[in-house]
Amino acid sequence: MKLSTCMAVALVAALAANAWADEAGWRQQCPGAAAWNDTHADESPQAMQQRDGARRLTQPELLAELQARVNADQDMRRQYLANRQSRVALQAAQRTDADNFAWLSRRMARDGLPTLEQVGEYGLHLVWLLVHHADAHPAFQQQALEELQRRHAAGGFNSADLARLTDRVRVKQHAPQPYGTQHDWGAGTLDTQPVGDVTTIDANRSALGLMPLADYGCMMHALRKPPGAN
Repeated sequence: MKLSTCMAVALVAALAANAWADEAGWRQQCPGAAAWNDTHADESPQAMQQRDGARRLTQPELLAELQARVNADQDMRRQYLANRQSRVALQAAQRTDADNFAWLSRRMARDGLPTLEQVGEYGLHLVWLLVHHADAHPAFQQQALEELQRRHAAGGFNSADLARLTDRVRVKQHAPQPYGTQHDWGAGTLDTQPVGDVTTIDANRSALGLMPLADYGCMMHALRKPPGAN
């Protein structure tokens, strides 16, 4: 992916992860996606945080650090996407990614990937976002993906986040995306990497418990299309 497309896809991923909280626009445009989200509300970030409230997290300070880093990540990306011609905004986003990667990679080398017990479900969602944006370090993304796959198999990691990171890694490997998540949805165009047969993608998505690709695509485009666009 070109860097500008990576930035767009990366912010869109975060928007999708929080789409439950958005009640305007996209729900009317995309009734299938809205209905799916309504019947899967227990998978929302808000539901993760509610469940985490019943847990006694062993490293709440680590969760706070993750949240602060994700907040900076999203702020920098919004500034860049508001003005893609700004080299200053692009470089600021790149510096944020580099700093987040350096911090997380050092922590992983020392203590491993944060665990459910340490930071909760929502904390692992934040970990995913930082890994997802470490595009300059594909080997690191692959290593983290392998661990998150094991967490998912044990019931400790979100399926939607797993799908997005899997596709992200596959794009870097010049392989088709199994779940079809890596598009420039705001432009309404596919990423340069092919996604393969839609029927197969929908079968993969169904097996992971995800909404059909057409509904997902409708929601993503509605969330990211430029103001005034159809």
